[in-house]
Formats: sequence, structure tokens, C-alpha cells
Amino acid sequence: MNQTVTPTPPLAGDMAERAATRTDDALLGVKNAADEATRSVQAGIDAGIDQLRETVPAAVSRAAASAEDLTRRLIDRTRQAAETVHHRAVDLGDATAVRIKDRPMKAVLIATALGAAATLLIQRLSRAHHYHAHRR
Repeated sequence: MNQTVTPTPPLAGDMAERAATRTDDALLGVKNAADEATRSVQAGIDAGIDQLRETVPAAVSRAAASAEDLTRRLIDRTRQAAETVHHRAVDLGDATAVRIKDRPMKAVLIATALGAAATLLIQRLSRAHHYHAHRR
């Protein structure tokens, strides 16, 4: 007699056990990959923060130095402009004194005319202000 041995089909329990093991292995692989990705991202964040800690103070220092330099230049330019205005005023005063000495009568007449014009202007402005103040 010829006996043929037929393999017995795997039991459903064995198949379920192997499927559960494979699922656990796959989940463990996914968890390990996620942990590695998290560590990698955290390392990148840490490196970025370290770089910021190094570059931000330097950038702030450069900005402060630029602001100081600009301030110094503006102060120097303002001082130069004030000196120029002062010199021009002195020159104008000297020229006026020379003209007054050369023509004193003309200077008195011009001064009188300017004084009268200023007085008239002030009176008109005062009346206009008084008129508008009482109209309200």
C-alpha cells in the first residue's frame, strides 16, 4: 500500500498568532521610525536654537554699532551746520553794522518803517482774533 502523507493545514490559532506577531513587529518598526524622526527633528531644532544664540547677539551688536555711528555722524553734521549758521549770522551782523555806520539816516528810516509795519500787522491780527473770538 502506498501511503501518502498529506500535510495538515495550519491551525487558525497558529495563523492568528503569526499575524499578531507580524503586526507587533510592524508597529514596533513604525514606533522606532517615529522615535528616530522625533530625535532628528529635535536635533535640528536644538542646532537652530544654538545657531540663533550665536548669531542674534552679533546681529544686535552690529545694529547697535551702526546706530551709534549714524548718531555720531548726525551730531557732527548738526554741529557743522550750527557753526555755519553762526558764522553767517556773524558775517551778516558785521555787514549790517558797516551799512549802519555808512548810512545812519537810512538805517533809522528803515528801522522806523519796519517797526510801523510790524505794529500795523499786530493790530490787524489782534482785531481779527478779537472779532472771531466774540463771534462764536
